[in-house]
Amino acid sequence: EQHLDAVVPALASTLSRGGGDANAQKATLDAVATVASCAEGAFGPYYGTFMPTLLAALDATADRRHVDQSAAVRARAIDCAAVVGSAVGVDAFAADAPKVLAAIAGDLGAAGPQQGGDDVDADLPLSVLLPAAVSVVKTCGGAAVDAYLEAIAAPLLAAATAVPQISHAPNVGGDDSGRKEEDGTYSVVMGDLRITVDLRALWAKEKASDLLGELADACGDCLPSAAAVKFAEALAPLSTFVGSESVRSTASLSLGQVVGAAVARLRKHPGEPGLLESAGALAAAALRTVSDAAQKETADDARPMHVQ
Repeated sequence: EQHLDAVVPALASTLSRGGGDANAQKATLDAVATVASCAEGAFGPYYGTFMPTLLAALDATADRRHVDQSAAVRARAIDCAAVVGSAVGVDAFAADAPKVLAAIAGDLGAAGPQQGGDDVDADLPLSVLLPAAVSVVKTCGGAAVDAYLEAIAAPLLAAATAVPQISHAPNVGGDDSGRKEEDGTYSVVMGDLRITVDLRALWAKEKASDLLGELADACGDCLPSAAAVKFAEALAPLSTFVGSESVRSTASLSLGQVVGAAVARLRKHPGEPGLLESAGALAAAALRTVSDAAQKETADDARPMHVQ
């Protein structure tokens, strides 16, 4: 805290200048987010210094959200706003949170195909935008996301339910090097074929599963029952997903968070039509799914694909 008075003006000055190199802008935004995250409540006096600048920058670049370089900088600005909001708390952030969620929803609509991988900018929705949305909801409560829930949930559901990208081709030249991992793919020789799995797609499934659970947990009793059912329908099959233990375990944990949100809503609105049946069905299905997943972990088809 004792260093904030020295650090914050320099960051504010750099941020307000705008323009310039995109990498420098991203580095500045990351630095502001890091300082806010570390300072937590002590960052409160500086909220008025940074949030208006961040929101103005998002408004000014809205027409360039389709451009890759601008999209990457905007994503960092959105993430920075979410971190600053989390640091200062709901009382200060509540009025600005809808503006951040609106920017996220707009950028999700303009985003290109999700690729996954180690490069954050390769998949801005799953790497930056959607985690930022979850952070905003955690800070301000489920009511804050009501108008944007469908836009935020759609790419998560799409990634979670996407068909695994597995291909095979003749093992030309009799390459017997066995397993290979390159360019985001994993391949293995099986007989006369080389089987290739897109690891980025598996990463997307795991990340989407995690964020669906976190979103449900953040919404709590504000999560509509219809949304809870959609979340559960996407997560339940992944609890027994073949070929990735991390996808299975993440989906199982997230399914529990979805059921928890449904039960919380039932307790708050016991008279809501159809909610009792919906929550009961979700809970029963979750128990069956987790039981099936536990049994399948010992089955042959739960083992990694190359072992099968």
